[in-house]
Amino acid sequence: MFNITHRFIRTLALAALFTIPLSLGLAPSVSAGPINLGGTADYAVVGVGGDVNITSDFQIYQSATVINGNVAEGPYTLLTHGIDSTVNGRWDYDLTDADPSQNGYTGNVTGGFHQINLAPVAADARAAALAGSLFAPTQTYAKLDQFDGVSSINGTAGVNVIRITGDSSVKISLTLTGTATSSFIFQFTSATTAGHDVLSLSGMTMNIGAINPDNIYWVFNGNGGDVNINAMADNQTVYGNFIAPDRNITSDHGNVVGRLIGGGSLYGQRLLSIHSGSHVTTPGGQVPDGGSTLALLGMALVGLGLVRFRRGHTLTEPIGNRSLER
Repeated sequence: MFNITHRFIRTLALAALFTIPLSLGLAPSVSAGPINLGGTADYAVVGVGGDVNITSDFQIYQSATVINGNVAEGPYTLLTHGIDSTVNGRWDYDLTDADPSQNGYTGNVTGGFHQINLAPVAADARAAALAGSLFAPTQTYAKLDQFDGVSSINGTAGVNVIRITGDSSVKISLTLTGTATSSFIFQFTSATTAGHDVLSLSGMTMNIGAINPDNIYWVFNGNGGDVNINAMADNQTVYGNFIAPDRNITSDHGNVVGRLIGGGSLYGQRLLSIHSGSHVTTPGGQVPDGGSTLALLGMALVGLGLVRFRRGHTLTEPIGNRSLER
C-alpha cells in the first residue's frame, strides 16, 4: 500500500503553479545580445517616462495601429492620444500614472492594463543606451543614405559597431550582410538637437538575410535629435531595437519588427508617438501577455481547489494487485 498525503499533492500543485508559466515561455524576457536590454526586453514599446517636474508625452492611436507585444508606460507619463488601436499583449503603466483605460484610451488591449513600478525599466532603457554608445566602432560613416552615404553594410560574425556621425535619411533601402550570429550596433553621434531628425526612415525597407532582428540595435544616447519612421508600404519593414530614451520617436505608418524605446524628460519633455497604421512587433512574435499568464494561474489554482475538496477522503485505485490509498 502506498500512502500519498495531502501535503505531497499540494506540493505538486504549487510546483505546477510556478513551473508551467516558465515552461511555456511566459517568464520575463532575458536579453542575450551584446547590449543588455534588461526589463525593456519584455516590451515592444517602452515610453521611458518623466519625473515629478516634467512629464513625458505618450501616444498610441488610430484603428489600424497594432502593437504585437507588451507596452510600458513609464513614470510620470501623460497619455495625450489613445483613440482606438490594438495592443496584442499587456499594457503596464507606472504607479505615478493614471489608468489609461480611464484616461482616454479607447482601443483593445488583449492582456489588460496593469499598474506596476516601471522605474527599473526606465533605468534599464537609459543604461542600455549608454552601454551601446561605449562600444568601439568597427566601421564609421558620415551618414546612412542611398545617394551620398552608405546603403549596404557588410558585417562579420560577432559584433559589428557602425558609427554614424551625421544625420541620415534613408528613403529606398538598407542592406545588412552577416550571419545568424552577427550583431549590428548603430551609434548615432550627430549634434543635431531635438525637433530635428537625426534619423529618418521613410518609405524604405531593410534587407537583413539571416541576421536576427533582436541583434540589431539603433542607439541614441543622451540629448539629441529625433527618430522618425514613416510612410512604409505593407511590404516594407525596418528591424531592430530603437533605443532612444529622452528623445522623440515617431512612427507614422511605420512597420517595425523590434522595439521602440523613447520619450522621457531628462532634457525637456519628449514624445513617443505611434500612430496612423503603424505596426510594431516584438522580435520572434513572442507575447508574454497577462491574459495567458492569468489563465495558467487559474489552472493551477483549480488544481489546489481540487486538492482541498478531496481532503479527508480516501482514493483507492488498483495498481496491478496493489492499491493506492490516501
